[in-house]
Amino acid sequence: MFHTKVRWLSKDKVLEQFFSLYEEIKLFIHEQKAEFPKINSLSFWYKLAFLADVTQSLNILQTNLQGNNKLIPHMANKTFAFEEKLKMYIEEVSDNDFSCFSKFDLMTKENKF
Repeated sequence: MFHTKVRWLSKDKVLEQFFSLYEEIKLFIHEQKAEFPKINSLSFWYKLAFLADVTQSLNILQTNLQGNNKLIPHMANKTFAFEEKLKMYIEEVSDNDFSCFSKFDLMTKENKF
């Protein structure tokens, strides 16, 4: 049996990479004359930016909860701290402050959302 080494990318890294290739992806789709009208939609890219930011936050939490010799109280504290961070995010977003979501914030500043 042939063995190959596979390197897996986390979902947040894939989303981050996809988002960073914004212009190249639009150009590629256009050159291929492919049917994907959403690629030119600003709404699509806002949603993708927000999803990438949220997924990155969740991945950081997941990474903090993994590993050997983790105590349940320590993991619970990480989870409770993340819940507080979510409350802070909700408060900031309700004030139209998107600074906690770096990619989405960049989109809003570039496109005058």
